[in-house]
Amino acid sequence: MTLYRTEDAMEMKLEEFRREVAQLRGGRKKGAPVYPERLRRFAIEHVGRRLGEGAKLKALEQELGVSVPTLRLWTSTGKVAFRRVQVRATGASRVLATPSLIVVTPAGYRAEGLDTDQVAVLLRALG
Repeated sequence: MTLYRTEDAMEMKLEEFRREVAQLRGGRKKGAPVYPERLRRFAIEHVGRRLGEGAKLKALEQELGVSVPTLRLWTSTGKVAFRRVQVRATGASRVLATPSLIVVTPAGYRAEGLDTDQVAVLLRALG
């Protein structure tokens, strides 16, 4: 039976991970290889733990041998988190009697307080 300290065991796993990544990359500097699911899972768990400890992604790039964009891709859920909010009117809010539109051109010009007819005229004039 062999006993390892937790840090030693993690370092051994990191070394094995880096070896496998280097083997997959085959000496390439650009372009990501197809990483097996088990390597992605290990990296995701490692990144989550280390970010919780205050590490930065750039440092994790060095630890794992995997680029920051790849780590971001692996750790993103693809889901946008929404939370319920309550909107309340304040004394500073104003209610317009008629809806108004704002038009911003690609050149940066901004026209505010327009109704739909005025926007149509403006868009026709701008061509």
